[in-house]
Amino acid sequence: MIRAAVRRVCKRYEETGSSHRRPRTGRRQFTIVRDDPFIVSTILPNRHLNAVQVQRQLREVGGLAISQWTVRRRRQENNMTPKTPAIGPKLTPAHRQARLRFARDHLNWTLEQWGSVLFSDEARICLRGSDRRRKVFRIPRERLI
Repeated sequence: MIRAAVRRVCKRYEETGSSHRRPRTGRRQFTIVRDDPFIVSTILPNRHLNAVQVQRQLREVGGLAISQWTVRRRRQENNMTPKTPAIGPKLTPAHRQARLRFARDHLNWTLEQWGSVLFSDEARICLRGSDRRRKVFRIPRERLI
């Protein structure tokens, strides 16, 4: 550790009785204390939304006109960091048996019978936004949200 830093902390403790830094000057916080829980309560159920989408929702629902940077700061203050969504549980032996049973039951189907089946996983369609992997904002030690 640097001696000057240690001396500075010791001097601060002698002067104020605490080693904590003094409050810094700067621009006042735009939102009031009452607004912050409202912002967080809007973010929590919508963890997949980005800051601009949360900003828009706060304006429409609560009439709160804040910037996307304020939304980002409130997320950061509440330790909500962007994480890759957790992958669901793996297949159990029961799931595997059910899939095998389905395959055996439909083994001899004709093309006409399969023509009446709608396969929903054939193509990935992105209606709006980016097609890249989405992030979810979680508090530390949360996994499946």
